[in-house]
Amino acid sequence: MQLLVIFLTNLEYILMKTMNLMKLFGIVALTGALAIGCAEAPKEGEPEPANNSLEDLVKSIEDLKKAEDCKSDASDAKLAEAEKLAKELKFDEAKVAYDEAKAMVDECRAAKNATPTDSITYTVVGGDHLWGISAKDEIYGNAFQWPLIYKANADKINDPDLIKIGQELTVNKGVSEAEVEAAVNHAKTRGSWTVGGIESSDKAYANQ
Repeated sequence: MQLLVIFLTNLEYILMKTMNLMKLFGIVALTGALAIGCAEAPKEGEPEPANNSLEDLVKSIEDLKKAEDCKSDASDAKLAEAEKLAKELKFDEAKVAYDEAKAMVDECRAAKNATPTDSITYTVVGGDHLWGISAKDEIYGNAFQWPLIYKANADKINDPDLIKIGQELTVNKGVSEAEVEAAVNHAKTRGSWTVGGIESSDKAYANQ
């Protein structure tokens, strides 16, 4: 009988120790799980890890499409290409097209914020005309960009087909791609003209 009591007492002790160990292991496991959870979860107020790059790119494309201050056919075409590639889930190619479009817009904005040092003065000599001046390498190197010179000097040029010797013309060098595109388009679509008066198309272009 005494042996049975001792056995039961020992058994009770063993069971109690076992329960305590199980509780201890449970607390350790729970603490570990909480620690892992805290390490993986972002802190309050911090953004979630970026795992939606394509989604971000699509949003950037949409934002750039709203850049009304510096739009051009070239940048619009690149944005359309980027949008199409993004829809096809071609992230890398879409990113390249988007970056090219953004570079065009950034260039345009930089030109709009250009300082006066981004312009030079050209003095008209005998035989000059805006077409020829624009074609000079030190000016624009492209005759079709003559409307840029006219627009910058509309206050002193009554007729873009008739300039005077000695006139000092401002030549803006920090022009954007969009401005160049508009100038070339005007030069090519200006229509008929006569010497001695300003054409309505020239006036409309200068007032853009």
